[in-house]
Amino acid sequence: CSVPDELQEWVNFEASKLANEVYSSNFGVPYAPLLPKDIRRLQPKEVDFADLWILSPPCQPYTRLGRRGDLGDRRAQPLRHLSSLLSQLQQPPQAILLENVVGFEISESFKMITEALLQARFEVRVFELSPLQLGIPNRRPRIYLLARQALTWPVPNMSGGMLREDFPGFSRARASRSLAGYLQQDEDLDTSICSVPLRMLELLEARNQRWEVVCPQSTSSSTFTAGYTTSCFEAHRFGPLLARDDSLPDALGDDWCEPILLPGGRVKRLVMPGEAVRYFTPQELLRIAGFPSNFCFPGTITPHQRYKLIGDSVNVDVVSALLNFLLFEWTDLGLTAH
Repeated sequence: CSVPDELQEWVNFEASKLANEVYSSNFGVPYAPLLPKDIRRLQPKEVDFADLWILSPPCQPYTRLGRRGDLGDRRAQPLRHLSSLLSQLQQPPQAILLENVVGFEISESFKMITEALLQARFEVRVFELSPLQLGIPNRRPRIYLLARQALTWPVPNMSGGMLREDFPGFSRARASRSLAGYLQQDEDLDTSICSVPLRMLELLEARNQRWEVVCPQSTSSSTFTAGYTTSCFEAHRFGPLLARDDSLPDALGDDWCEPILLPGGRVKRLVMPGEAVRYFTPQELLRIAGFPSNFCFPGTITPHQRYKLIGDSVNVDVVSALLNFLLFEWTDLGLTAH
């Protein structure tokens, strides 16, 4: 969206040295000053009078692949601290966008932040959305909490905590594009990065473990997580593999381990050792996640670190659409910023 000059003073708080290195290599003046700071140590004066907060707290306390420690997980402490800051501000933000994994909406952390927002006189809406709704061939369902300073008092309720699945600002979902438009040419591939180790395929075949496989014609793919390309017996849980086409190997014969056909050309099946499949490359994942074509990683960032950073990131197109709704439709912050 087109954001007025008054809203282009961004301050980025990030504790990860890797994320800060990538950020600083891509964004200089007039972008945000880089503040590699622990959120738990933020003082009210450092965030007071900000118009907008965009938050993406660590997902590990809530993800289905983790222990779901919720508020008992130290990684939930930054959100707890931000919740406590709301009541200490002279001028709280006019709008807030928070992103996290599915499961966050049933957590104690979610209850804590929503209660803090309501007490600070915010109106809250909560959505479960996917890039598929914008025509992007990737599922990646996420919880998005949008909040604005309430126009009336008392604050309107949250419709019983209803979770919305309609994409705000769009009357209907867009038709999904195929993955083909996001892929690199074969001659541009670095096989040292995207090849699947033979030993990995042998291990999963021995365990009769299905792995999601998609092809260039597929119009959907499952979530790519921070563990993508990690070699372990749970590798199949971290994201799909890419095949040249949708044909199935002749060797898939066991009735109890038949391929499972999923919407959008996704197939969960055994992947045979030596089969022509590969990982998606970091560049392809950046395209799927909506990053601009000039976004790049410093040479010091290893392929494994690139995959992790992308898996921990957000879908830029989804967040951009939500910010457009938040700033220009649900509020007039984008028009009257000061």
